[in-house]
Amino acid sequence: MSTPQIGRLASLYVNGTKVGYLKGTTVKMTAKSVKDYQCAEKDGDKPAVLFSGNKEFKIDADLLYVDETYVQLFLDSPNDISIVFAPVGSTTNKPQETYNNCVMLSAEIDQKQDGIVGHKISFEASSVTINSSGLN
Repeated sequence: MSTPQIGRLASLYVNGTKVGYLKGTTVKMTAKSVKDYQCAEKDGDKPAVLFSGNKEFKIDADLLYVDETYVQLFLDSPNDISIVFAPVGSTTNKPQETYNNCVMLSAEIDQKQDGIVGHKISFEASSVTINSSGLN
């Protein structure tokens, strides 16, 4: 059985550059269901067919604000951003998930009188590649 990982070791890379001062990352993968029913005396209330349909990959990151890099990335709106999420730290010989052809959906700056200025950025990817051994 594998050992649970400590979240503070995670790393996030945007276009090959490690995101500094990362506070947390949420990756949400969803799929639409494809189903249909048939008229039947028995089990007519249950799907006759059920498949996993279109998939979505969304990435949210919270980090401490340093400069306007992510605001500028949002304004430039490239559609070829790549994101590598390394849940146990460095991607060298460690598991990683690469989110391909990402677009930035939002960039927020969170400022409070009694706290550190924060950044929240959201992306959506067209596909994901899982590599259990990481980059060599």
